[in-house]
Amino acid sequence: MNPFRHLFATYFRRFRVELVLWWGITFTCDLLTLRNSPIDLLAGAARIEVIAALWVVLRISLADEVFGTLGGKEVRPLARGEATKSRIALVALALVPPLLARGFVVSFWAPSNAAGIGHWLSHEALPVVQRLVFLAAFLQIAAMVSRRSGSRKVVRALVWGGSLLLLVKLAGAWVGAPGAALQYRVMNGEREVQLSATEITAPVFRALPGSPTVIAARSNSSYLEVEASPAVRLVRKVILEEGQTERSGDGLEWRIRGITWKLSDLELRFSVRGSPGQIRGIQEALRRSCLLVRYGGGPFASAVDGTLVLSSADLALAPLDEVVVTVRFLSPLILPANRRSRSEVMDGAELWVFGQLDVLEAPDIATPVRWNRTRIDRNDRQDRRPGSFEAFLSNQDGTFLITPDIPTEEEAGLEVQVDACMSLLRLSWQGEKQDAPFIRDLLTKGRRLVPQVLRWPAWSWGQWDAIVRPVLLKHAGDEDLPELEKRLAVEPRLTEVFIAKGWTKQALPALRGRLQRGQSLPPEAIELLAREQDPDLAGDLGRIATRLGGDVERIGPLLREYPGFDWEGFVAEMWKRRKYGSGSAGMVAAWAAELGDRSGLEILVRALASRDGRSPEPVVALIPEAAADPLGFLRANLENLEYDSSTRTWRTKP
Repeated sequence: MNPFRHLFATYFRRFRVELVLWWGITFTCDLLTLRNSPIDLLAGAARIEVIAALWVVLRISLADEVFGTLGGKEVRPLARGEATKSRIALVALALVPPLLARGFVVSFWAPSNAAGIGHWLSHEALPVVQRLVFLAAFLQIAAMVSRRSGSRKVVRALVWGGSLLLLVKLAGAWVGAPGAALQYRVMNGEREVQLSATEITAPVFRALPGSPTVIAARSNSSYLEVEASPAVRLVRKVILEEGQTERSGDGLEWRIRGITWKLSDLELRFSVRGSPGQIRGIQEALRRSCLLVRYGGGPFASAVDGTLVLSSADLALAPLDEVVVTVRFLSPLILPANRRSRSEVMDGAELWVFGQLDVLEAPDIATPVRWNRTRIDRNDRQDRRPGSFEAFLSNQDGTFLITPDIPTEEEAGLEVQVDACMSLLRLSWQGEKQDAPFIRDLLTKGRRLVPQVLRWPAWSWGQWDAIVRPVLLKHAGDEDLPELEKRLAVEPRLTEVFIAKGWTKQALPALRGRLQRGQSLPPEAIELLAREQDPDLAGDLGRIATRLGGDVERIGPLLREYPGFDWEGFVAEMWKRRKYGSGSAGMVAAWAAELGDRSGLEILVRALASRDGRSPEPVVALIPEAAADPLGFLRANLENLEYDSSTRTWRTKP
């Protein structure tokens, strides 16, 4: 029989149990990877696979020199190199089938582009090959030293001890320490990162389709800022259905793990799994917190806070990283006028993930404000007050007066002058600062300012109060009506302009649409809709009117006569808000007392008794018996009053 085949068969019979166990372990790892098993289970299996692979290679390579498989060279004389060749062939048999299976796993997860293949070759394949070559060379040298040594037992002990140390060192390096090139990986543990709230910058706002409605905290909305912000790109959109799994073209797997509600906030738990090179990029995008949810019906909501946890399974040749993100989002349920249930809000909802680019994107319109610095004497500083949009600055170089440098129309053109003023007013300046000289100069431009202010996609309160409102009230004309009608749907403050210009009929469709969608409206818009007396709007008006402040006393009489309006329910809700919340009781207390609420009557009586000039007419209207001497009558009979539902007045008990 051929010596090579004889030795190969002998070695195979000797190690068949270990080979079967090894193949079972490595093929199980492949199946776990393809079946999207939990990353912790996969990480544990990968560590067992590394130990098993090194043990099989060690056992076969030192089969005779350390383990005495053939009983020693003296028992069975062999041709030089026959045992070595047969052992190399058996190692190849042990490793080639798992390598082919692992190649299929790599093709399933690795990106198909040249960059992805290059990253896999340099960071995954090459280190494995280097370790295997180093291990094979070390074991062959150990075998040669053992054969040529006179003291076989001592050399066996040394080779066995050195091989065991190498096994432990390689196993620890393979599964215990992060790779130098993969800074975001944690091989034997987890890393948790706190996520901050999503910042709605101008690039993010422009990346959203149409004229989006974004639910976000005011402190996290900077889309009116004039400073440049990082550009963004849409990384992924994922349908929000628990258990939903999607694979992108670059091999990343997105999975929605859990959707829960925390009062009116949505808590979302999702994961992204892929090769380390891909996860490193997506992790950076997630850490920058450009996360939005698009709810059914169109509104977007920003992330409030969250955590990001990175776990790794360092499977040989096919390592996987997984990012698990738990993040809380605002939702339309926080809107006072929301009428949809949770299921309706989540119908068709999507997660939108934006990644920030290393490129700054300047706003299309906003112009950075330039400032002049003039040195002044410290004594003058004590007697001088800064003017509008001016400030004093003191440092080690002295005291300076800081003033805005606004270009004039003659210097740079009207468009640049308007943009500079609007940029300075992006914050809500109050009081005398609205009467700054450069604003007075701008307002003298007259009718030419109308198209300039309409160029701006949105207006802050400072811009509205100082420039936009006075310009439109004075100079807007019929030629501007089509553009103003479009803007009214997203800018209800324009209602004042429509009323002043007599365009109430043109304003009604946009205002009615905002009312039916549960969006906010100013008091003048609610009053305009209340005068229409449309029964179909009664329920919507009742919901939005409860948010009125002092204007409710002006609009209340219109709502009382509104066809189909639930006046009693409206008064009960308003009185509850005023009694337990904030705001003056005023006429709401009188309405509540008129409907039989004793606490409303008592508040009216206390206000009358305070002698602060209050008219006794509301009390007399409710208590006709007190007409002659309201205070004297109430002192004697307040505790003896009862409500008469037929006349909606109060009277003394018989």
